[in-house]
Amino acid sequence: MNLALFDFDGTITSKDTYTPFIYSSVPKWRLIVCYPILIPVIAAYKWQLIGGSRTRSIISKFAFWQQDEQHIKAIGEDYATSFDLQIKPQALARLQWHQMQGDTIVVVSASLNVYLAPWCRQHGFKLICVELESKNGKLTGCYIPNQLENPCFQY
Repeated sequence: MNLALFDFDGTITSKDTYTPFIYSSVPKWRLIVCYPILIPVIAAYKWQLIGGSRTRSIISKFAFWQQDEQHIKAIGEDYATSFDLQIKPQALARLQWHQMQGDTIVVVSASLNVYLAPWCRQHGFKLICVELESKNGKLTGCYIPNQLENPCFQY
């Protein structure tokens, strides 16, 4: 058995999928309130003082804390339907080649399972990515421990 590992954002797709998901899934009032707080984090990322995974974990904490898990999953399912339009032609050709060879394709990403899992399921791909933690049907904003860089930004 051969294993083919693919990054998602920028490798399979032509652009980032995390940021548009934040804008489509987070209530506008929360964006307005949290954005000024997150400006230093975004600036540190742009100046390469902190990495993308760390930046996303901090943003996710603010974005998803106490949001309804099923509501965010439904938004993710809907959002995933747009990905086929964003796939790079050369990535699509390579994915199809691996499928024809019978290889196991694994998408490895620092993006979120709520939108990557439906897309991977639709195409028969395995997935390693960040999963949002949930308690009693509400998201904590933290990543499930042992996922990528940092499970949760602590205050």
